[in-house]
Amino acid sequence: FSVETTLNKMAAVSAQPRLSFDHDLRHAYSPISLRLSSGAKSLDGVLEIMRMRIEAESVFCNSLQKIIGCSTNLMSHIPSTESIRRDGLDALYSDLKNEYTQRMAYLNSLK
Repeated sequence: FSVETTLNKMAAVSAQPRLSFDHDLRHAYSPISLRLSSGAKSLDGVLEIMRMRIEAESVFCNSLQKIIGCSTNLMSHIPSTESIRRDGLDALYSDLKNEYTQRMAYLNSLK
């Protein structure tokens, strides 16, 4: 291979016409636009589902907090030596507090 042959090949490559949107790429515009539009709608749907999920978790956490408050009030009226408190309400209260803590951590991770 000579330098002249290599230069001739390079000249042939650079002499090819450049692609233009009007002549070569217009056919691709419509399908690409359609995909972009449908993709944006899909992302909007995903974002709406996430917003609804966060809202539902927030409502659930607020409800748990109210239940914990009622449980605390109820337990204050029952002596700690009573079996219903010792074997039932204390365990239920601990379960509610644990659930609330986990849900709040999850909710904070979503925001």
